[in-house]
Amino acid sequence: MQEPAIDISQIDVVLGGQSVLSSFSLQAETGEKICLYGASGCGKSTLLRCLLGLVIPRAGAIRIQSTPLNAQSIWHLRALMAWVPQDPDWGTLTVRDALLRPFSFRVNQSLPMPESQIPEWLDRLQLPESLLNKSTQDLSGGEKQRVGMVGALLLNRPILLLDEVTSALDSANRDRVREALDDLQDRTVLAVSHDADTETWADRRMDLGDR
Repeated sequence: MQEPAIDISQIDVVLGGQSVLSSFSLQAETGEKICLYGASGCGKSTLLRCLLGLVIPRAGAIRIQSTPLNAQSIWHLRALMAWVPQDPDWGTLTVRDALLRPFSFRVNQSLPMPESQIPEWLDRLQLPESLLNKSTQDLSGGEKQRVGMVGALLLNRPILLLDEVTSALDSANRDRVREALDDLQDRTVLAVSHDADTETWADRRMDLGDR
């Protein structure tokens, strides 16, 4: 039997003296797409940050592709995941440089440069190719979210972590993101959203507010 892509077991997270997640467990199978939803403050984004090793649970365990997440494994495991935050910040880079910069990092230097794939992904997410020469500081919120998605998709990692990536999009652009996610048959997706009804690409939806 294949191990889950993500295995979260009974984690407790306390931030600022307040419990954010208590005895939380979740398994995501390889290729499964899960949407976590709930009110602000219920721990959605915190959970993604736990998977990235940016927040350390007080108790419980996390395994990524059967490897325990800890100080020794974190850099290896981060290379399996692509994270799109709700409001990406690339500083003063152009869109082209923002998309290509991750491929200069040591962990990604063995990956092929994806420049030839960029126009296709821009088109799929309804972004003009002329945007490549624009400063990321001049992008709208919706453009930032879609450029962040393009960057994550270019990395072609087996696990996608998405933090409210359609919150600034209209229905037409949400449909473009949904279509792109629908086509990712072999990748595991864990996304958080305040409105699960719009995330029709998900195989499973889970309300964190009920826990």
